[in-house]
Amino acid sequence: MVNPHLNPFSVASCCHNMSNTTCPIGQGFSSATATDRTYFKGSTENDGICTLCVPGRYKSTMSPSSCSICPPGTYQNRNGSGSCINCPKGTYLKLAGTAIFHDSLDDCQECNVQTFNPFEGHDQDCYMCLTAKRMGSIQCDGCDPGKCRVVVAVTYYFILSSKSCLILVCFWFLRYI
Repeated sequence: MVNPHLNPFSVASCCHNMSNTTCPIGQGFSSATATDRTYFKGSTENDGICTLCVPGRYKSTMSPSSCSICPPGTYQNRNGSGSCINCPKGTYLKLAGTAIFHDSLDDCQECNVQTFNPFEGHDQDCYMCLTAKRMGSIQCDGCDPGKCRVVVAVTYYFILSSKSCLILVCFWFLRYI
């Protein structure tokens, strides 16, 4: 007699423990049968493998995770890297989300004329600088970002008088410290 609660056409799937559950620094973990590609859960085969991170990607921990795209302001031009390289001073890299924009030093864009950047790994537009006369400037005649020049305003009052009116004259001048 056939059990009516069993479906003879159902296929049971089960999850397997993988023999390879972690990857070294610079190598990403992947499983073709994982149903959750972020956390690699639900694999139906023992198919976990490690592959070198491609240029533009890195992995800095020994774990079962995939390689990450280098963040803005950085690039990586080698396979199997555990970190990304900061863009040099005088450049910036704002783009995010695609490894192809982070796989070469050439992805770091030079600051335009009349802009500058004194920092490595800069991920924003370069700073305005009217004295920066060339591409890729790393300094500006004036103040660096986050600093200011203190201006002191001094006021002198003179009272001029005559018999019929009183005149108040005010002189302003600026002195830079």
